[in-house]
Amino acid sequence: MTIKEIIEQVSKGEEELYSIVATVDEVDESARTCTCTPINDGAQLFNVTLQAARSASTGLVQIPKINSHVVITFLSKDTAFVSLFVEVEKVLLNCDEITLNDGGNGGLIIIADLINKINALENAHNGLVQSFNLHTHVTTATISASAVVGVITPTTSQNTDIIAPTTTAQDIENTKVTH
Repeated sequence: MTIKEIIEQVSKGEEELYSIVATVDEVDESARTCTCTPINDGAQLFNVTLQAARSASTGLVQIPKINSHVVITFLSKDTAFVSLFVEVEKVLLNCDEITLNDGGNGGLIIIADLINKINALENAHNGLVQSFNLHTHVTTATISASAVVGVITPTTSQNTDIIAPTTTAQDIENTKVTH
């Protein structure tokens, strides 16, 4: 029986809808279920649904923290779902498009592509600094009555603006928000 069918059955008055408070004992993230113990010392509840479709890989699901309290709502004597969470370990969201705060800041970056671009700029900068520091001018200079080939002394003030070490993902990545 699907959740839609159970909700239709409940709305017809065949089952009484009720809720209880329970403690989360364990979570099966891939099955989108949890096992809970009612705080009134009732029997342990297994396969309490966290998402409308069990084992779904798309949609939204909140993963409760172990030992936290949740409100479990019964759609029937055999079907229950977590309707409220006190503490959430993480939120899983898998959909085609997500907009946060009206989307005005644009899209999230793809970290590997950004690191490659930053490293290319850092390496180009370091190459230019090195070229500047090693550069000398070969010229024909008039040092005496006749022209002789000579070398103009390179600058004595070396540029020390080398970027080292180059940027890594750990320098700029927030691993708590992934996509």
